[in-house]
Amino acid sequence: MQSIHSGLSILSSTDRPSTDVYMMAMAMMASSRTTCSRRGVGCILSNTLNHIVATGYNGTPRGMGHCSPEMCPGCGAPSGTQLDGCMAIHAEQNALLQCPDTRDLFTCYSTTQPCLTCTKLLLNTSCQRVVYLYPYPHSMAELLWSMAGRELVQLGELQVKELKVLFQMMSERSGSALTMPSRG
Repeated sequence: MQSIHSGLSILSSTDRPSTDVYMMAMAMMASSRTTCSRRGVGCILSNTLNHIVATGYNGTPRGMGHCSPEMCPGCGAPSGTQLDGCMAIHAEQNALLQCPDTRDLFTCYSTTQPCLTCTKLLLNTSCQRVVYLYPYPHSMAELLWSMAGRELVQLGELQVKELKVLFQMMSERSGSALTMPSRG
């Protein structure tokens, strides 16, 4: 337990992660549901009160099998290439499909910076901020977002450390919570 407390000073004096770190951790959890073999991406859409309004992850369309070389021509392609050959729907697209009102969005948290298509979709909402963990190989999406005067934030080194501490803390806490009491 000492390792948790020594790392918590990275988080804050109240042992709570920042909103950006908390939401990115949620996006990382969403990415664990991916059916895409090329990359797992998760997305959280929140409003101005930092309430989650929708979640999404990338994967094949509903009712189709998981990604495989036989089904998806883009399966083994490098990230950012052969997008038209990829059968997966992007995490941001899935989140937007689940969003009850796209006029209620403020921040998009995505484990990977949105591609050009997802950026254009987000620009047609009230979303003002995109927070991401990993950059995307095309610069046009970033240019388009900044031309619209909206904020694009890549999590910094300290926030990545916060994420690591948060997941370590959650792992240790869940390990004790999932331990079955002995029957005596």
